[in-house]
Amino acid sequence: MAHVADGHGLRRWLFSRLPLVAVATVLLAALLLMTDVQRETSHLNQLSLWIFGLTGVALIGLLLAIISQGVQLYRKVRQRAPGARMSRRLILVMFGLALPPVLIVYFFSLEFLDETIDGWFDVDTDQALQQSLEIGQMFLDLRVLEAQEAARDLATDLVLSDEAEWFDLLLNRLSSRGPVELAVLSSAGDTITSVNIRSATLIADRPDDFTLLQAADSGSYTAAEPSANGGLKIRALEQLPQRLAGQTPRLLQAIYPVPEDFSRRANQVEQAYYRYQTASYLRQALKQSFVLILTLVLVLTVLLAMLLGFGASRRLVRPLTELTAATRDIAAGRFDHRVTVSGDDEVAFLGDAFNRMAADLQAGRSALEAERRNLEILLARLSAGVLAINADGTVS
Repeated sequence: MAHVADGHGLRRWLFSRLPLVAVATVLLAALLLMTDVQRETSHLNQLSLWIFGLTGVALIGLLLAIISQGVQLYRKVRQRAPGARMSRRLILVMFGLALPPVLIVYFFSLEFLDETIDGWFDVDTDQALQQSLEIGQMFLDLRVLEAQEAARDLATDLVLSDEAEWFDLLLNRLSSRGPVELAVLSSAGDTITSVNIRSATLIADRPDDFTLLQAADSGSYTAAEPSANGGLKIRALEQLPQRLAGQTPRLLQAIYPVPEDFSRRANQVEQAYYRYQTASYLRQALKQSFVLILTLVLVLTVLLAMLLGFGASRRLVRPLTELTAATRDIAAGRFDHRVTVSGDDEVAFLGDAFNRMAADLQAGRSALEAERRNLEILLARLSAGVLAINADGTVS
């Protein structure tokens, strides 16, 4: 029997703590989902799958707790237990009062969310970002064209001068605004002559093999490339005419800087544009994520309202249940039953009045019992006697 009692106590303890754990888990899951949606506008990551699983388990636990209490209430109603029907009525009233406001807020939030997310993706914003990218690209194309023309002019000057004068000629063309590096390279990319605005740099910035191949095929190459500091630079290659038959082809390389401020801002605009395009493409997925969170909160609110309804009905009906049971005992002649009185409301006043009435009835019955015992003793001691009754019915 002790083991059975311990088992029932443990199960009661688990069911009493299960709703709290489930509610905390669902709220934590909703918070994590909201954080994930705000941080990433793409599909939910792998962590979200675990969050969904944990949320499902928590909701099932909360639902099991509600079903367990509902089954207990159903059995009490079938057994006509005191206060069971009133508990059922209170639960239905609480559920009916809680559900309509929650549904109104839910559907209003869905409509507001749909319009708000659509408002994030304004056509004017898309066009402004796209035009910003185009302006940046136009500026960069202009710089590339200027670098190409300057490299051609310098290549012409190199052809008209002796190779011994190339170093001085290249050195005189260096500038902080560009070019910052000039070099004469072989067709394999080896440095023949090189000057750099940073005197410590002695080796030219060798282009990759694909760039060398393009310059050899078309005679020139000019393009913007990423620089080592994270910005941009413009590399211009011009093929120099061969002075002697059989001479190895040579290339003039000029490196022009792109302002760091332009590179940084252009990169920011580009990232903002692609983030905007990604968010716009995943607009429906974003809506579904927020709808899922709202639905999760709705289900939690409804289940929590039902759970609180069971608890509140038990607390409200408990005094009436005790009064009903005590009334049955009084009707059966058991006047020693008392109800628990707590608080200072009308129910407490009713319980206190009932206890006083029960005490008075118990005292009256005790007095009657005492009188009955005295009369029995008196009658038992009389062996014989004569009673005279007057005309008015009194004993004389």
